[in-house]
Amino acid sequence: MRHTLHARTRERINMKVSRITTRNNQQKMIEAMITSDYCVSHACRIAGIYPSTHYRWLKKDEKYVSDSKLAFEREEKRQDRIFKRWEDKFYADWFKMIEDIKR
Repeated sequence: MRHTLHARTRERINMKVSRITTRNNQQKMIEAMITSDYCVSHACRIAGIYPSTHYRWLKKDEKYVSDSKLAFEREEKRQDRIFKRWEDKFYADWFKMIEDIKR
């Protein structure tokens, strides 16, 4: 009986470690997706997982899906802000150049 309890405890610990490893790998994949401009095959190479793992997580893990969407939305907003700053500077410089030409 004691041996069985010990085996169950060991199994629970292994399951916890497995979940922690999975969450860590999922976080690596989300970061890799941002780094790779959302190219799945490239992100998988960076994160060290197979594409099938990523797609399995998308099908079966709601937290992974929501974390992925949140990361995508944040990155999209960040890139929009960068583009807006670039666009504002571009037009300011362009209008200044036009004014200089008119003089």
